[in-house]
Amino acid sequence: MFLPIALTSLGGGMFACFLSYYILSFESYSDEYGTSISFNEDYLILFLLGLFLCCLGVFLIFRKRKGEDIKPTFNRGVFAISCISAIYALFMVIKSYVKGYELTPFYWGWLFVSALLLVCSLAFLIQKKPD
Repeated sequence: MFLPIALTSLGGGMFACFLSYYILSFESYSDEYGTSISFNEDYLILFLLGLFLCCLGVFLIFRKRKGEDIKPTFNRGVFAISCISAIYALFMVIKSYVKGYELTPFYWGWLFVSALLLVCSLAFLIQKKPD
């Protein structure tokens, strides 16, 4: 029961923290082309990943209370969350190279960690159960 509660707490904390950072990152400015709004996309994806982790934790709590096995659900949830994270990190690596930003090592690290989680969860999904 520790894993679902820990996931719910971690996801809820990430959601609350990065949602507030996301709201604070909004900037509105006017120039000769009109009014524009900018925000930090990293905070957006991180608060969404926190929301997904929180939902996964709550779902695992309900499955555990019913007495069902939570390993397959946990592996599928981690696979889906890491897939979203890896796709975002890959797009940000491409974007940072095209635009010449200096944050490329940060996104390479994010991509590496996401891809590692993706491969590990995929390996657990592919494994056959011993009969």
